[in-house]
Amino acid sequence: MPEGGTVTLPLPLRHVPAANGRYDSGRRIRAGTLIRACLFDIGWPLRQAARRSGYSRNRVGEFAAGEPADPEFVAWLCALRAIHKRFSSPFARSINVTGNRPPYRGREVYRAITVIGWSTRLLAARMGEHRTALSRHLDRGGALEPRSSRWLELLETGHETYPRPEYRVFTTDTEGFSHV
Repeated sequence: MPEGGTVTLPLPLRHVPAANGRYDSGRRIRAGTLIRACLFDIGWPLRQAARRSGYSRNRVGEFAAGEPADPEFVAWLCALRAIHKRFSSPFARSINVTGNRPPYRGREVYRAITVIGWSTRLLAARMGEHRTALSRHLDRGGALEPRSSRWLELLETGHETYPRPEYRVFTTDTEGFSHV
């Protein structure tokens, strides 16, 4: 988060659980459903979400099952989901291919998928390419098409814009989350 500023999230905060960690059963189910939908749209399994967020895999699984979740964690996932929904494929209308940037080659592609948290298999599936053909093309020094390069660049920038939330531990004595 910028120093002294606030981050505007692309989704309304009505989907984010209460800050005090208390839920009614309907809200708990909605929070778990929202987390699962975010992970699906981003393309992350629980293990990748755990690596990216700093929470344990079990804790992220509990959040996805409807246990009380850190509101910052949910807001972070929602922000990343909004980016992935807006730029869902290289053919999305919201991708503007202007400028004189060179298309991504192997090194840039691997850097981008590392930042996003994807594998080459998932990248190839999202691009509609065969993974072996894509890997061979990049390994031979080939470049992505300009539209695919811009799409990957926008996703990478989005993930760099929203870094993981500060790790917080749920404590029962304060009935909410506290900073560690």
